[in-house]
Amino acid sequence: MDQGGSAVQTIIQVKSHPVKAIIDSKASVSIIILPIVKQLRLVISLTDSSSIIAIDQIKKKVISFMKEAPLIIADTRVLINLIIIDAFRAALLIGTDWLRRYSVDLLFSKRKLVFENKEQKLSIPIKYNQLIRSSNYKLEKYEVNTAK
Repeated sequence: MDQGGSAVQTIIQVKSHPVKAIIDSKASVSIIILPIVKQLRLVISLTDSSSIIAIDQIKKKVISFMKEAPLIIADTRVLINLIIIDAFRAALLIGTDWLRRYSVDLLFSKRKLVFENKEQKLSIPIKYNQLIRSSNYKLEKYEVNTAK
């Protein structure tokens, strides 16, 4: 799904506001940044002192979790568990947790993401650009502790 180092992007509605989302088949969890949470006045829960390695390969403190957050994708309400971090880039990152839950297929030849919801196949357009890597990027494996 990497398509030669490309970042797959689409637009998803959060509380009727369009938010740029990055689809990442290498991320095991889905993440939203704190400024978007504050701007949209989303309800969050308290968390422990966990941390996560973000897209820029810098360790970030997990601020909170949102369980079953409602998103609108292809005019359909879908639920997603989100980890909230304070970062400036990548407003919403959709990881394999959501991709598996909704049986997602990325169709690069048709430039669309296809998913299943309530036995119905739906699709949204995607675009992909060259991924900008941080100077901190090192090819390493990291573990994320999401247990409470």
